[in-house]
Amino acid sequence: MMKSKDILATIRQYWHTAPVDVFAILRELDLGPAESPMPENISGKIERRDDGGFLVVLNSRQSMTRRRFTAAHELFHYIYQRDLLGRGVADTLAYRSTGTELPNEHITVADERQANTFAANLLMPTHLVDRLRAEGVTSSERLAARLGVSEAVMRIRLGLPAQPELAL
Repeated sequence: MMKSKDILATIRQYWHTAPVDVFAILRELDLGPAESPMPENISGKIERRDDGGFLVVLNSRQSMTRRRFTAAHELFHYIYQRDLLGRGVADTLAYRSTGTELPNEHITVADERQANTFAANLLMPTHLVDRLRAEGVTSSERLAARLGVSEAVMRIRLGLPAQPELAL
């Protein structure tokens, strides 16, 4: 099992290139990812393998931007909550484990929010957003495309309204 220091060093190898290759990070940490068709209300899960390790499984029916965010979200659970995972945890579209095949009473709503914040910071780090803006990539749509996230997530990251206001 890798130490947290080594895990963060692995992340730093990929954190300076847009888009951050979250799948390569998972591969280096021996976490998969695997993809499988799941019910539409399930984004993904991290589950314990027979060898004691963990595997991130993403819903193959969802968009690539959603799978990338879910992968980063599940990475948080692995790094910071491994001791709470037990068999694992599955996440709905709202990133909640209740009502899934892998509910986990040890993972709270606050933990899920932290996982979302981690995912946003991993996929849209300030230094990459600032660098892209300095290169002239300024619209939320173009920033989202360059960073491999949805425009909705990018707008949240930038502190913009969820929907552009209508011009009068």
